[in-house]
Amino acid sequence: MADCDCDDRQLDPVHARSGRGGGLAAPAANGDRAESPDALQAAQLHNHMGNTYAQLGNWERAKTHYQQSLQHLQDRQEPIREAQTIANLGLVYLQQNNLEAAAMQWGLALGRLPAGSVADRAMMQWMHSIDEALLLKAGSRVDRPAASNFLGAIGGIFKRIIS
Repeated sequence: MADCDCDDRQLDPVHARSGRGGGLAAPAANGDRAESPDALQAAQLHNHMGNTYAQLGNWERAKTHYQQSLQHLQDRQEPIREAQTIANLGLVYLQQNNLEAAAMQWGLALGRLPAGSVADRAMMQWMHSIDEALLLKAGSRVDRPAASNFLGAIGGIFKRIIS
C-alpha cells in the first residue's frame, strides 16, 4: 500500500483497538509552497501529536490536537490531510464508544476525497481494518459529488505546479 502515507503499525487494527495507535499520519508539508507552509506544518504537527496521544490512550488530548490540526487546514485545499485528520478524530470517538460521532467523522472524511481515488481506496481499506460495521454506517452518510471533488483536486495540483 505504497500510496498511503501511513506505516503498518498505524494501520494495525490490534494497535488501534488496544489504544496504542491507529491514527493516520498526514503527508509531509510542502515547504516550497507559496501558500502558508507554517499553517500546513502546524497542522501536520498537531496531527502527529494527536497520534501520539492516541497511542498513549489519552483520547481527550488526541481529540484536542486533531481539532487544532483541522483549524490550521481550514480553507487550504488539502483534502487528503483534512480527511486523514477527520478520520483520526473519528477513531477517538470510536475509542470513547461514541459510535454516532465516529460514523459522522468517518463519513465527513470520506466526503473530502474524490470517489474512487487512490486516497479514497486507502482510507476505506484503513477504516475497514479498524471497524467494518462503522465503515458501513459512515459510508451511508457520505455525500460527495465526485465531479466537484475531482475538479477541486485537479485545481489543487495545478496550483502547486504553478507555484
